[in-house]
Amino acid sequence: ESGAPFVYGNITDIEGGALYGTQHAIVTELFNNGDMAAHHVHAAVTTDSEYVTAYESNFTIDEMTANSSETFEQGGLIDIADNIPDQTIFTLMLTTSSDETNDNTTQRSFLALAPNLQFVNAEIEEAQGDNNGYVDPGEHAIIHITGHNIGHALAPDTYLTVSCVGEGLHFEETTYQLGEIDIDSTFTVDINLSTDLDIISGTTYHLDLCLYTGAYATHLDYAMAVGVALADRKSVV
Repeated sequence: ESGAPFVYGNITDIEGGALYGTQHAIVTELFNNGDMAAHHVHAAVTTDSEYVTAYESNFTIDEMTANSSETFEQGGLIDIADNIPDQTIFTLMLTTSSDETNDNTTQRSFLALAPNLQFVNAEIEEAQGDNNGYVDPGEHAIIHITGHNIGHALAPDTYLTVSCVGEGLHFEETTYQLGEIDIDSTFTVDINLSTDLDIISGTTYHLDLCLYTGAYATHLDYAMAVGVALADRKSVV
């Protein structure tokens, strides 16, 4: 603009990429494209995302000469929540102002990356009993679980839990440690259980299966009937 400063800014990068549960410096570039100097230039990074917290840098440039620019490696700071869904798009706004100019806001969107654990298959097998194709009262069974990290970040310290409200089922373990699950990796878990002799044939139990990694949890309600043919109880999630 002739005879006046023209101040604006751009967000150029997020240092280290937009990974869940991390803090990042925001790289910004400020411009005065006018033909006069601008004084007390202020810039602030904000966001309206529920999963991202932006902290103002609270810096002020005393003077920006005409037709000049400055780059700031720490032009702002953000925290990305540890429970942000994988591939969430969030937008950062950069608002600039000076003594001589009104607010000018530019924005840039980023893609957040996180793990996403999902159940793929759950199939029950009669492990010890009369091999009649049924998990009868008083027998042992194995539930073969297959899962997959369909997210775009590694899943650390992953584990699976199993629980059931009803009586008559006994689990060899209720927590299974799985360690790290890489991106696009498949994993398996075998859940060993036994049934009481006094269970009424045909009784259906609802097992709560849950995969955990960090602040993320994926639940599966798995229905298991005692005394019903195994072929009827194969479950593809």
